[in-house]
Amino acid sequence: MSKNTLIRVINTLSQNDKNFGDPYEITVQEIDEKLSTCEVKNEQTIRKLREIILKNRRVFYKKPGRLINFEYELKLKHEKPFFVKPYPVPLNYRDKVRSELKTLLEWEIIRESSSRYVSPLVVVIKKDKSICLCMDARRLNEQLTEDYVSPCGVEAILQQCYGVTTMSSLDLTSSFYQVALAEDSKKYCSFMFEGKIYEFLVTSLVPFGLKVSSSALIRGLDTAITGMGNHLLNFVDDMLIVSRNEEEHLAHVNELLESLDKHNITLKFKKSEFFKIEVEFLGFTLTKEGIRPQSNKIDLIKSFPPPKNVKQLRSFMGVINFYSKFAQNHASLLFPLLKLVRTSVKWGWGDSENQQFEKIKALFAQEVCLAYPDPAKPYYLQTDASNFALGATLSQMNDDNLECPITFISRTLKGTELAYNTTEKELLAVVWSLHKLNMYLRVAEIFIKTDHHALIFMFKWRFASQRIQRWILSIEDYNLKFEHVKGVHNTVADLLSRYPLYNPGDYDKLGELSIALSKIQRFSKNLFVKLATLASEQRLEPRLKNIIDLLEANDKRIKNKFVLQNGLLCKRQANSNKIVIPLSCIKEQNNSTI
Repeated sequence: MSKNTLIRVINTLSQNDKNFGDPYEITVQEIDEKLSTCEVKNEQTIRKLREIILKNRRVFYKKPGRLINFEYELKLKHEKPFFVKPYPVPLNYRDKVRSELKTLLEWEIIRESSSRYVSPLVVVIKKDKSICLCMDARRLNEQLTEDYVSPCGVEAILQQCYGVTTMSSLDLTSSFYQVALAEDSKKYCSFMFEGKIYEFLVTSLVPFGLKVSSSALIRGLDTAITGMGNHLLNFVDDMLIVSRNEEEHLAHVNELLESLDKHNITLKFKKSEFFKIEVEFLGFTLTKEGIRPQSNKIDLIKSFPPPKNVKQLRSFMGVINFYSKFAQNHASLLFPLLKLVRTSVKWGWGDSENQQFEKIKALFAQEVCLAYPDPAKPYYLQTDASNFALGATLSQMNDDNLECPITFISRTLKGTELAYNTTEKELLAVVWSLHKLNMYLRVAEIFIKTDHHALIFMFKWRFASQRIQRWILSIEDYNLKFEHVKGVHNTVADLLSRYPLYNPGDYDKLGELSIALSKIQRFSKNLFVKLATLASEQRLEPRLKNIIDLLEANDKRIKNKFVLQNGLLCKRQANSNKIVIPLSCIKEQNNSTI
Protein backbone atom coordinates (compact mmCIF):
# COMPACT_ATOMS: atom_id res chain seq x y z
CA MET A 1 0.00 0.00 0.00
CA SER A 2 1.48 3.37 -1.06
CA LYS A 3 1.88 6.36 1.22
CA ASN A 4 -0.71 8.38 -0.75
CA THR A 5 -3.18 5.52 -0.48
CA LEU A 6 -2.69 5.42 3.28
CA ILE A 7 -3.35 9.16 3.50
CA ARG A 8 -6.56 8.81 1.46
CA VAL A 9 -7.70 5.93 3.67
CA ILE A 10 -7.13 7.95 6.83
CA ASN A 11 -8.84 11.08 5.48
CA THR A 12 -11.83 9.12 4.20
CA LEU A 13 -12.29 7.26 7.45
CA SER A 14 -11.90 10.41 9.54
CA GLN A 15 -14.72 12.11 7.59
CA ASN A 16 -16.99 9.21 8.49
CA ASP A 17 -16.05 9.38 12.17
CA LYS A 18 -19.00 10.84 14.10
CA ASN A 19 -18.12 9.56 17.56
CA PHE A 20 -15.88 12.46 18.58
CA GLY A 21 -16.39 16.18 18.25
CA ASP A 22 -12.83 17.24 17.37
CA PRO A 23 -10.60 14.15 17.18
CA TYR A 24 -6.84 14.32 17.24
CA GLU A 25 -5.91 12.05 14.36
CA ILE A 26 -2.48 10.54 13.80
CA THR A 27 -0.86 11.18 10.43
CA VAL A 28 1.09 8.81 8.21
CA GLN A 29 4.24 10.74 9.07
CA GLU A 30 3.61 10.23 12.80
CA ILE A 31 3.00 6.53 12.20
CA ASP A 32 6.21 6.18 10.20
CA GLU A 33 8.20 8.01 12.86
CA LYS A 34 6.82 5.69 15.51
CA LEU A 35 7.46 2.58 13.40
CA SER A 36 11.07 3.66 12.88
CA THR A 37 11.64 3.19 16.62
CA CYS A 38 10.42 -0.42 16.59
CA GLU A 39 13.16 -2.92 17.41
CA VAL A 40 12.28 -5.27 14.57
CA LYS A 41 13.89 -5.39 11.13
CA ASN A 42 11.32 -7.57 9.36
CA GLU A 43 9.64 -5.30 6.80
CA GLN A 44 6.57 -7.52 6.62
CA THR A 45 6.06 -7.22 10.39
CA ILE A 46 6.37 -3.43 10.18
CA ARG A 47 3.85 -3.33 7.32
CA LYS A 48 1.36 -5.45 9.27
CA LEU A 49 1.78 -3.25 12.34
CA ARG A 50 1.09 -0.14 10.24
CA GLU A 51 -2.11 -1.75 8.97
CA ILE A 52 -3.19 -2.59 12.52
CA ILE A 53 -2.58 0.97 13.72
CA LEU A 54 -4.47 2.45 10.75
CA LYS A 55 -7.36 0.06 11.24
CA ASN A 56 -7.63 1.01 14.92
CA ARG A 57 -6.76 4.69 14.41
CA ARG A 58 -9.78 5.91 16.41
CA VAL A 59 -8.14 4.63 19.59
CA PHE A 60 -5.40 7.28 19.38
CA TYR A 61 -6.94 10.61 20.39
CA LYS A 62 -5.91 13.61 22.41
CA LYS A 63 -9.39 13.78 23.90
CA PRO A 64 -10.15 11.21 26.64
CA GLY A 65 -12.70 8.61 25.60
CA ARG A 66 -15.59 7.50 27.79
CA LEU A 67 -15.93 3.83 28.67
CA ILE A 68 -19.29 2.61 27.37
CA ASN A 69 -21.78 0.49 29.30
CA PHE A 70 -20.10 1.28 32.61
CA GLU A 71 -20.74 3.86 35.32
CA TYR A 72 -19.25 3.95 38.78
CA GLU A 73 -21.49 4.62 41.77
CA LEU A 74 -20.17 6.39 44.85
CA LYS A 75 -21.62 4.98 48.06
CA LEU A 76 -21.67 7.22 51.14
CA LYS A 77 -21.91 6.09 54.75
CA HIS A 78 -24.21 9.04 55.43
CA GLU A 79 -25.27 11.94 53.22
CA LYS A 80 -24.19 15.05 55.07
CA PRO A 81 -23.66 18.11 52.81
CA PHE A 82 -20.47 20.13 53.31
CA PHE A 83 -18.76 23.23 51.97
CA VAL A 84 -14.99 23.61 52.27
CA LYS A 85 -13.64 27.11 51.62
CA PRO A 86 -11.86 27.31 48.22
CA TYR A 87 -8.08 27.52 48.13
CA PRO A 88 -6.62 30.68 46.56
CA VAL A 89 -5.34 30.23 42.99
CA PRO A 90 -2.13 32.15 42.13
CA LEU A 91 -2.74 35.09 39.78
CA ASN A 92 -0.33 33.81 37.12
CA TYR A 93 -2.29 30.53 36.89
CA ARG A 94 -5.84 31.88 36.74
CA ASP A 95 -5.90 32.27 32.95
CA LYS A 96 -4.65 28.69 32.61
CA VAL A 97 -7.38 27.51 34.99
CA ARG A 98 -10.06 29.33 32.97
CA SER A 99 -8.74 27.79 29.76
CA GLU A 100 -8.63 24.32 31.30
CA LEU A 101 -12.17 24.69 32.65
CA LYS A 102 -13.37 25.63 29.16
CA THR A 103 -11.73 22.51 27.71
CA LEU A 104 -13.16 20.24 30.41
CA LEU A 105 -16.63 21.69 29.82
CA GLU A 106 -16.32 21.08 26.06
CA TRP A 107 -15.12 17.53 26.64
CA GLU A 108 -17.93 16.91 29.16
CA ILE A 109 -15.47 16.10 31.93
CA ILE A 110 -17.22 18.67 34.16
CA ARG A 111 -20.44 20.70 34.12
CA GLU A 112 -21.90 23.59 36.08
CA SER A 113 -23.66 22.51 39.24
CA SER A 114 -25.73 23.58 42.24
CA SER A 115 -24.42 20.81 44.50
CA ARG A 116 -24.25 21.17 48.28
CA TYR A 117 -21.14 18.94 48.47
CA VAL A 118 -18.34 21.37 47.62
CA SER A 119 -14.63 20.52 47.93
CA PRO A 120 -11.71 22.89 47.24
CA LEU A 121 -10.22 23.06 43.74
CA VAL A 122 -6.59 21.90 43.52
CA VAL A 123 -4.35 23.13 40.68
CA VAL A 124 -1.61 20.58 39.97
CA ILE A 125 1.44 21.78 38.02
CA LYS A 126 2.84 19.13 35.65
CA LYS A 127 6.48 18.71 34.62
CA ASP A 128 5.83 20.50 31.32
CA LYS A 129 4.34 23.48 33.25
CA SER A 130 0.80 22.65 32.09
CA ILE A 131 -1.90 22.25 34.73
CA CYS A 132 -4.37 19.61 35.84
CA LEU A 133 -7.53 20.43 37.76
CA CYS A 134 -8.89 18.21 40.49
CA MET A 135 -10.33 18.58 43.94
CA ASP A 136 -9.20 18.04 47.49
CA ALA A 137 -11.62 15.20 48.24
CA ARG A 138 -10.50 14.46 51.80
CA ARG A 139 -13.81 15.63 53.28
CA LEU A 140 -15.75 13.50 50.79
CA ASN A 141 -13.45 10.51 51.34
CA GLU A 142 -14.41 10.50 55.02
CA GLN A 143 -17.99 9.73 54.00
CA LEU A 144 -17.23 7.27 51.18
CA THR A 145 -17.49 3.54 51.80
CA GLU A 146 -14.42 1.49 50.88
CA ASP A 147 -14.01 -0.34 47.59
CA TYR A 148 -11.49 -3.11 48.16
CA VAL A 149 -10.86 -3.95 44.50
CA SER A 150 -7.12 -3.46 43.95
CA PRO A 151 -4.49 -4.27 41.32
CA CYS A 152 -2.39 -7.42 41.39
CA GLY A 153 0.95 -7.09 43.15
CA VAL A 154 3.91 -6.03 41.03
CA GLU A 155 5.76 -9.30 41.74
CA ALA A 156 2.79 -11.36 40.57
CA ILE A 157 2.58 -9.31 37.37
CA LEU A 158 6.28 -9.63 36.54
CA GLN A 159 6.15 -13.42 37.01
CA GLN A 160 4.32 -13.65 33.69
CA CYS A 161 7.33 -12.54 31.61
CA TYR A 162 9.16 -15.86 31.19
CA GLY A 163 9.87 -16.52 27.51
CA VAL A 164 8.86 -13.01 26.44
CA THR A 165 10.82 -11.56 23.50
CA THR A 166 8.66 -8.67 22.25
CA MET A 167 6.82 -5.95 24.20
CA SER A 168 4.60 -2.93 23.54
CA SER A 169 3.53 -0.35 26.12
CA LEU A 170 0.31 1.68 25.85
CA ASP A 171 -0.51 4.95 27.57
CA LEU A 172 -4.14 5.85 28.23
CA THR A 173 -5.33 9.39 27.51
CA SER A 174 -6.10 10.90 30.94
CA SER A 175 -7.14 7.46 32.14
CA PHE A 176 -9.25 8.52 35.12
CA TYR A 177 -11.28 10.89 32.94
CA GLN A 178 -12.49 7.89 30.92
CA VAL A 179 -14.62 6.31 33.65
CA ALA A 180 -18.03 7.95 34.08
CA LEU A 181 -19.73 8.51 37.41
CA ALA A 182 -23.31 7.39 37.93
CA GLU A 183 -25.74 10.30 37.61
CA ASP A 184 -26.62 10.31 41.33
CA SER A 185 -22.90 10.34 42.26
CA LYS A 186 -21.82 13.40 40.27
CA LYS A 187 -23.13 15.91 42.81
CA TYR A 188 -20.62 14.66 45.39
CA CYS A 189 -17.62 15.67 43.23
CA SER A 190 -18.12 19.43 43.11
CA PHE A 191 -15.72 22.37 43.47
CA MET A 192 -15.88 26.15 43.25
CA PHE A 193 -13.88 28.62 41.14
CA GLU A 194 -14.55 32.37 40.91
CA GLY A 195 -17.96 31.98 42.53
CA LYS A 196 -19.22 29.21 40.23
CA ILE A 197 -19.74 25.59 41.23
CA TYR A 198 -18.75 22.77 38.87
CA GLU A 199 -19.04 19.01 39.28
CA PHE A 200 -16.94 16.20 37.81
CA LEU A 201 -18.74 13.72 35.59
CA VAL A 202 -15.87 11.23 35.85
CA THR A 203 -13.63 9.68 38.49
CA SER A 204 -10.45 11.74 38.80
CA LEU A 205 -7.27 10.57 40.53
CA VAL A 206 -4.62 13.13 41.31
CA PRO A 207 -3.29 14.37 44.69
CA PHE A 208 -6.13 14.33 47.26
CA GLY A 209 -8.55 12.81 44.71
CA LEU A 210 -11.22 10.19 45.26
CA LYS A 211 -9.92 7.26 47.27
CA VAL A 212 -11.97 4.86 45.13
CA SER A 213 -10.66 6.16 41.77
CA SER A 214 -8.23 3.26 41.30
CA SER A 215 -10.96 0.74 42.08
CA ALA A 216 -13.31 2.47 39.62
CA LEU A 217 -10.72 2.39 36.83
CA ILE A 218 -9.82 -1.25 37.52
CA ARG A 219 -13.48 -2.29 37.40
CA GLY A 220 -14.07 -0.28 34.24
CA LEU A 221 -10.99 -1.43 32.32
CA ASP A 222 -11.67 -5.03 33.28
CA THR A 223 -14.74 -4.96 31.04
CA ALA A 224 -12.51 -4.03 28.08
CA ILE A 225 -9.44 -6.21 28.61
CA THR A 226 -10.99 -9.46 29.85
CA GLY A 227 -9.74 -12.27 27.67
CA MET A 228 -6.22 -10.95 27.07
CA GLY A 229 -4.87 -13.37 29.68
CA ASN A 230 -1.14 -13.38 30.42
CA HIS A 231 -0.39 -11.45 27.24
CA LEU A 232 -1.36 -8.18 28.94
CA LEU A 233 0.39 -6.95 32.07
CA ASN A 234 -1.90 -4.38 33.63
CA PHE A 235 -1.38 -2.32 36.79
CA VAL A 236 -4.23 0.19 37.15
CA ASP A 237 -3.62 2.32 34.00
CA ASP A 238 -0.18 0.94 33.05
CA MET A 239 -0.47 -1.53 30.15
CA LEU A 240 2.23 -3.74 28.66
CA ILE A 241 1.61 -6.31 25.91
CA VAL A 242 4.10 -9.21 26.04
CA SER A 243 4.56 -12.03 23.53
CA ARG A 244 6.91 -14.91 22.76
CA ASN A 245 7.39 -13.98 19.10
CA GLU A 246 6.60 -11.25 16.57
CA GLU A 247 3.67 -13.05 14.92
CA GLU A 248 1.93 -13.55 18.27
CA HIS A 249 2.67 -9.95 19.20
CA LEU A 250 0.92 -8.60 16.10
CA ALA A 251 -2.18 -10.59 17.04
CA HIS A 252 -2.04 -9.43 20.67
CA VAL A 253 -1.61 -5.75 19.74
CA ASN A 254 -4.50 -5.97 17.29
CA GLU A 255 -6.72 -7.76 19.82
CA LEU A 256 -6.19 -5.13 22.51
CA LEU A 257 -6.57 -2.11 20.21
CA GLU A 258 -9.80 -3.53 18.80
CA SER A 259 -11.18 -4.12 22.29
CA LEU A 260 -10.24 -0.62 23.49
CA ASP A 261 -11.82 0.91 20.39
CA LYS A 262 -14.97 -1.15 20.91
CA HIS A 263 -15.26 0.14 24.47
CA ASN A 264 -14.51 3.77 23.48
CA ILE A 265 -11.18 3.98 25.35
CA THR A 266 -8.47 6.25 23.92
CA LEU A 267 -4.66 6.17 23.99
CA LYS A 268 -1.82 8.66 23.62
CA PHE A 269 -0.01 7.70 20.43
CA LYS A 270 3.15 9.67 21.20
CA LYS A 271 3.64 7.92 24.55
CA SER A 272 2.83 4.43 23.29
CA GLU A 273 5.74 2.19 22.24
CA PHE A 274 5.56 -0.81 19.90
CA PHE A 275 7.72 -3.88 19.34
CA LYS A 276 10.43 -3.25 21.93
CA ILE A 277 12.93 -5.70 23.38
CA GLU A 278 13.49 -3.43 26.39
CA VAL A 279 10.88 -1.28 28.15
CA GLU A 280 10.45 0.70 31.37
CA PHE A 281 7.52 -0.68 33.37
CA LEU A 282 6.44 -0.14 36.98
CA GLY A 283 9.86 1.24 37.97
CA PHE A 284 11.84 -1.59 36.37
CA THR A 285 13.61 -2.20 33.07
CA LEU A 286 12.23 -5.34 31.42
CA THR A 287 14.24 -7.21 28.78
CA LYS A 288 13.94 -10.67 27.29
CA GLU A 289 16.81 -11.76 29.57
CA GLY A 290 15.25 -10.50 32.80
CA ILE A 291 14.56 -7.53 35.08
CA ARG A 292 16.88 -4.67 35.98
CA PRO A 293 16.41 -1.56 38.11
CA GLN A 294 15.79 1.61 36.13
CA SER A 295 19.13 3.32 35.56
CA ASN A 296 17.84 6.75 36.64
CA LYS A 297 16.69 5.29 39.97
CA ILE A 298 20.10 3.70 40.54
CA ASP A 299 21.72 7.04 39.69
CA LEU A 300 19.49 8.58 42.37
CA ILE A 301 20.79 6.07 44.93
CA LYS A 302 24.42 6.61 43.87
CA SER A 303 24.10 10.39 44.14
CA PHE A 304 22.06 10.39 47.36
CA PRO A 305 23.87 12.68 49.84
CA PRO A 306 24.58 11.55 53.43
CA PRO A 307 21.36 12.11 55.40
CA LYS A 308 21.33 14.92 57.93
CA ASN A 309 18.27 13.81 59.88
CA VAL A 310 15.87 10.90 60.40
CA LYS A 311 13.50 12.09 57.67
CA GLN A 312 16.25 12.02 55.03
CA LEU A 313 17.46 8.60 56.21
CA ARG A 314 13.92 7.21 55.98
CA SER A 315 13.66 8.64 52.47
CA PHE A 316 16.88 6.85 51.48
CA MET A 317 15.64 3.59 53.01
CA GLY A 318 12.41 3.90 51.05
CA VAL A 319 14.31 4.17 47.76
CA ILE A 320 16.57 1.17 48.41
CA ASN A 321 13.76 -0.98 49.80
CA PHE A 322 11.95 -0.66 46.46
CA TYR A 323 14.94 -2.32 44.78
CA SER A 324 15.83 -4.69 47.64
CA LYS A 325 15.18 -7.73 45.43
CA PHE A 326 18.34 -6.82 43.47
CA ALA A 327 20.64 -6.58 46.51
CA GLN A 328 21.97 -9.68 48.25
CA ASN A 329 21.65 -9.50 52.06
CA HIS A 330 21.16 -5.74 52.07
CA ALA A 331 19.51 -5.99 55.51
CA SER A 332 22.88 -6.91 57.04
CA LEU A 333 24.40 -3.69 55.76
CA LEU A 334 21.36 -1.66 56.76
CA PHE A 335 21.19 -3.01 60.31
CA PRO A 336 23.71 -0.55 61.89
CA LEU A 337 21.71 2.42 60.56
CA LEU A 338 18.31 1.22 61.77
CA LYS A 339 18.97 2.38 65.31
CA LEU A 340 19.04 5.98 64.05
CA VAL A 341 15.38 5.90 62.98
CA ARG A 342 14.18 4.93 66.45
CA THR A 343 12.52 7.74 68.33
CA SER A 344 14.39 6.85 71.53
CA VAL A 345 17.82 7.28 69.91
CA LYS A 346 19.43 10.68 69.49
CA TRP A 347 20.54 11.44 65.94
CA GLY A 348 24.26 11.03 65.40
CA TRP A 349 26.02 10.62 62.06
CA GLY A 350 29.73 9.87 62.18
CA ASP A 351 32.42 8.17 60.12
CA SER A 352 31.18 4.63 60.83
CA GLU A 353 27.62 5.49 59.75
CA ASN A 354 28.92 7.21 56.64
CA GLN A 355 31.06 4.19 55.71
CA GLN A 356 28.05 1.91 56.10
CA PHE A 357 25.97 4.32 54.01
CA GLU A 358 28.54 4.23 51.19
CA LYS A 359 28.67 0.40 51.32
CA ILE A 360 24.91 0.26 50.83
CA LYS A 361 25.10 2.63 47.87
CA ALA A 362 27.91 0.55 46.35
CA LEU A 363 25.84 -2.63 46.74
CA PHE A 364 22.89 -1.14 44.87
CA ALA A 365 25.18 0.35 42.21
CA GLN A 366 26.03 -3.14 40.95
CA GLU A 367 24.44 -4.04 37.62
CA VAL A 368 22.15 -6.95 38.46
CA CYS A 369 19.73 -8.65 36.07
CA LEU A 370 17.22 -11.04 37.64
CA ALA A 371 15.84 -13.89 35.54
CA TYR A 372 12.13 -14.48 35.04
CA PRO A 373 10.83 -17.57 36.87
CA ASP A 374 9.98 -20.64 34.80
CA PRO A 375 7.10 -22.49 36.55
CA ALA A 376 8.11 -25.75 34.84
CA LYS A 377 11.59 -25.86 36.39
CA PRO A 378 12.68 -26.56 39.99
CA TYR A 379 13.86 -23.72 42.22
CA TYR A 380 17.08 -23.48 44.21
CA LEU A 381 16.93 -21.67 47.53
CA GLN A 382 20.15 -20.74 49.29
CA THR A 383 19.65 -19.19 52.72
CA ASP A 384 22.00 -17.45 55.09
CA ALA A 385 21.74 -16.32 58.70
CA SER A 386 24.09 -14.00 60.56
CA ASN A 387 23.97 -12.73 64.13
CA PHE A 388 21.55 -9.97 63.19
CA ALA A 389 19.99 -10.72 59.77
CA LEU A 390 18.49 -13.36 57.47
CA GLY A 391 18.98 -13.58 53.74
CA ALA A 392 18.13 -15.84 50.81
CA THR A 393 18.76 -16.21 47.10
CA LEU A 394 16.13 -17.83 44.87
CA SER A 395 17.45 -19.13 41.55
CA GLN A 396 16.84 -21.52 38.67
CA MET A 397 19.02 -23.24 36.09
CA ASN A 398 18.77 -21.77 32.61
CA ASP A 399 18.94 -23.67 29.31
CA ASP A 400 22.76 -23.47 29.41
CA ASN A 401 22.74 -25.16 32.84
CA LEU A 402 23.86 -21.96 34.55
CA GLU A 403 22.28 -20.90 37.82
CA CYS A 404 20.50 -17.55 37.47
CA PRO A 405 19.11 -15.53 40.41
CA ILE A 406 15.41 -14.68 40.38
CA THR A 407 15.28 -12.57 43.53
CA PHE A 408 17.18 -11.72 46.70
CA ILE A 409 15.43 -11.22 50.03
CA SER A 410 16.71 -10.29 53.47
CA ARG A 411 15.55 -8.85 56.76
CA THR A 412 16.99 -8.03 60.16
CA LEU A 413 16.40 -10.22 63.20
CA LYS A 414 14.23 -8.76 65.91
CA GLY A 415 13.37 -9.33 69.55
CA THR A 416 13.94 -12.86 70.82
CA GLU A 417 15.19 -13.96 67.38
CA LEU A 418 18.53 -12.34 68.20
CA ALA A 419 18.99 -14.88 71.02
CA TYR A 420 18.44 -17.97 68.85
CA ASN A 421 21.39 -20.31 68.41
CA THR A 422 23.08 -20.69 65.02
CA THR A 423 21.07 -23.70 63.88
CA GLU A 424 17.78 -22.09 64.89
CA LYS A 425 18.68 -18.99 62.91
CA GLU A 426 19.57 -21.12 59.90
CA LEU A 427 16.22 -22.92 60.15
CA LEU A 428 14.38 -19.62 60.63
CA ALA A 429 16.02 -18.35 57.43
CA VAL A 430 14.61 -21.35 55.53
CA VAL A 431 11.11 -21.06 57.04
CA TRP A 432 10.90 -17.29 56.56
CA SER A 433 12.21 -17.52 52.97
CA LEU A 434 9.68 -20.18 51.99
CA HIS A 435 6.78 -18.12 53.34
CA LYS A 436 8.15 -14.89 51.83
CA LEU A 437 8.54 -16.53 48.41
CA ASN A 438 5.34 -18.54 48.66
CA MET A 439 3.93 -17.33 45.33
CA TYR A 440 6.93 -18.88 43.55
CA LEU A 441 7.40 -22.02 45.62
CA ARG A 442 4.04 -23.31 46.84
CA VAL A 443 3.63 -26.09 44.28
CA ALA A 444 7.18 -26.21 42.92
CA GLU A 445 10.09 -28.57 43.44
CA ILE A 446 12.58 -26.82 45.75
CA PHE A 447 16.21 -27.63 46.44
CA ILE A 448 17.47 -26.10 49.69
CA LYS A 449 21.20 -25.50 49.24
CA THR A 450 23.00 -25.65 52.58
CA ASP A 451 26.29 -26.66 54.15
CA HIS A 452 24.69 -26.83 57.61
CA HIS A 453 24.31 -30.56 58.46
CA ALA A 454 22.46 -29.79 61.70
CA LEU A 455 19.75 -28.09 59.65
CA ILE A 456 19.05 -31.30 57.73
CA PHE A 457 19.12 -33.28 60.98
CA MET A 458 16.50 -30.99 62.56
CA PHE A 459 13.85 -32.10 60.07
CA LYS A 460 14.24 -35.69 61.33
CA TRP A 461 14.80 -34.97 65.03
CA ARG A 462 12.00 -36.34 67.22
CA PHE A 463 12.90 -34.25 70.26
CA ALA A 464 12.94 -30.78 68.73
CA SER A 465 11.56 -27.86 70.74
CA GLN A 466 7.96 -26.78 70.25
CA ARG A 467 9.09 -23.69 68.36
CA ILE A 468 11.10 -25.78 65.88
CA GLN A 469 8.25 -28.27 65.55
CA ARG A 470 5.88 -25.38 64.68
CA TRP A 471 8.32 -24.10 62.07
CA ILE A 472 8.71 -27.51 60.46
CA LEU A 473 4.95 -28.12 60.45
CA SER A 474 4.40 -24.76 58.73
CA ILE A 475 6.54 -25.79 55.74
CA GLU A 476 5.87 -29.52 55.48
CA ASP A 477 3.49 -28.94 52.52
CA TYR A 478 6.40 -27.67 50.41
CA ASN A 479 8.20 -30.11 48.11
CA LEU A 480 11.63 -29.73 49.72
CA LYS A 481 14.89 -31.49 48.92
CA PHE A 482 18.15 -30.67 50.66
CA GLU A 483 21.31 -30.32 48.64
CA HIS A 484 24.67 -30.15 50.39
CA VAL A 485 26.95 -27.45 48.97
CA LYS A 486 30.70 -27.93 49.23
CA GLY A 487 33.09 -25.06 49.70
CA VAL A 488 30.55 -22.78 51.38
CA HIS A 489 31.16 -23.78 54.98
CA ASN A 490 33.91 -21.26 55.68
CA THR A 491 34.06 -17.79 57.11
CA VAL A 492 35.04 -16.05 53.90
CA ALA A 493 32.16 -17.60 51.93
CA ASP A 494 29.73 -16.37 54.58
CA LEU A 495 31.49 -13.01 54.54
CA LEU A 496 31.16 -12.69 50.77
CA SER A 497 27.47 -13.58 50.99
CA ARG A 498 26.99 -10.72 53.43
CA TYR A 499 29.24 -8.27 51.59
CA PRO A 500 29.01 -9.39 47.94
CA LEU A 501 32.00 -8.68 45.71
CA TYR A 502 30.44 -10.11 42.57
CA ASN A 503 27.28 -9.44 40.66
CA PRO A 504 24.82 -12.03 42.03
CA GLY A 505 24.16 -13.19 38.49
CA ASP A 506 27.81 -14.28 38.22
CA TYR A 507 27.68 -16.59 41.24
CA ASP A 508 27.44 -19.68 39.08
CA LYS A 509 30.81 -18.83 37.47
CA LEU A 510 32.77 -18.86 40.70
CA GLY A 511 33.27 -22.62 40.95
CA GLU A 512 34.51 -24.04 44.23
CA LEU A 513 36.81 -21.40 45.66
CA SER A 514 38.07 -22.11 49.15
CA ILE A 515 40.57 -20.64 51.60
CA ALA A 516 42.47 -22.41 54.35
CA LEU A 517 41.49 -20.63 57.55
CA SER A 518 42.66 -23.08 60.19
CA LYS A 519 44.91 -20.49 61.83
CA ILE A 520 42.41 -17.63 61.79
CA GLN A 521 40.34 -17.49 64.95
CA ARG A 522 38.57 -14.17 64.47
CA PHE A 523 38.35 -11.35 61.95
CA SER A 524 38.97 -7.66 62.45
CA LYS A 525 36.53 -5.13 60.97
CA ASN A 526 39.20 -3.83 58.58
CA LEU A 527 39.87 -7.36 57.34
CA PHE A 528 36.19 -7.65 56.41
CA VAL A 529 36.62 -4.64 54.12
CA LYS A 530 39.86 -5.96 52.60
CA LEU A 531 38.43 -9.41 51.87
CA ALA A 532 35.30 -7.90 50.35
CA THR A 533 37.56 -6.04 47.90
CA LEU A 534 39.97 -8.94 47.44
CA ALA A 535 40.47 -8.53 43.69
CA SER A 536 41.59 -4.93 44.16
CA GLU A 537 43.89 -5.87 47.07
CA GLN A 538 45.60 -8.50 44.90
CA ARG A 539 46.39 -5.94 42.23
CA LEU A 540 47.88 -3.52 44.76
CA GLU A 541 50.59 -6.05 45.65
CA PRO A 542 53.41 -5.92 43.01
CA ARG A 543 54.24 -9.65 43.15
CA LEU A 544 50.64 -10.71 42.64
CA LYS A 545 50.03 -8.04 40.02
CA ASN A 546 52.91 -9.42 37.93
CA ILE A 547 51.31 -12.88 38.01
CA ILE A 548 47.92 -11.41 37.06
CA ASP A 549 49.48 -9.48 34.17
CA LEU A 550 51.10 -12.69 32.87
CA LEU A 551 47.79 -14.56 33.07
CA GLU A 552 45.94 -11.77 31.27
CA ALA A 553 48.66 -11.88 28.59
CA ASN A 554 47.94 -15.63 28.23
CA ASP A 555 51.50 -16.57 29.28
CA LYS A 556 51.66 -20.40 29.22
CA ARG A 557 54.56 -20.53 31.72
CA ILE A 558 52.30 -19.48 34.57
CA LYS A 559 48.94 -21.03 33.57
CA ASN A 560 49.67 -24.43 35.11
CA LYS A 561 50.19 -22.86 38.56
CA PHE A 562 47.67 -20.00 38.70
CA VAL A 563 44.30 -19.11 37.22
CA LEU A 564 42.00 -16.05 37.17
CA GLN A 565 38.47 -16.87 38.27
CA ASN A 566 36.00 -14.00 38.03
CA GLY A 567 38.83 -11.51 38.44
CA LEU A 568 40.37 -13.27 41.45
CA LEU A 569 43.88 -14.73 41.37
CA CYS A 570 43.76 -18.38 42.48
CA LYS A 571 46.39 -21.10 42.87
CA ARG A 572 45.58 -24.29 41.00
CA GLN A 573 44.93 -27.32 43.25
CA ALA A 574 43.87 -30.88 42.52
CA ASN A 575 40.53 -30.71 44.34
CA SER A 576 39.69 -27.01 44.29
CA ASN A 577 41.41 -23.75 43.45
CA LYS A 578 42.66 -21.63 46.36
CA ILE A 579 42.29 -17.86 46.46
CA VAL A 580 45.66 -16.16 46.87
CA ILE A 581 45.48 -13.93 49.96
CA PRO A 582 47.48 -10.67 49.68
CA LEU A 583 49.99 -9.83 52.41
CA SER A 584 47.93 -6.77 53.34
CA CYS A 585 45.08 -9.02 54.50
CA ILE A 586 47.43 -11.37 56.38
CA LYS A 587 49.11 -8.45 58.17
CA GLU A 588 45.73 -6.98 59.03
CA GLN A 589 44.65 -10.25 60.62
CA ASN A 590 47.92 -10.68 62.52
CA ASN A 591 47.66 -7.15 63.92
CA SER A 592 44.08 -7.78 65.05
CA THR A 593 45.01 -10.91 67.02
CA ILE A 594 47.99 -9.48 68.95
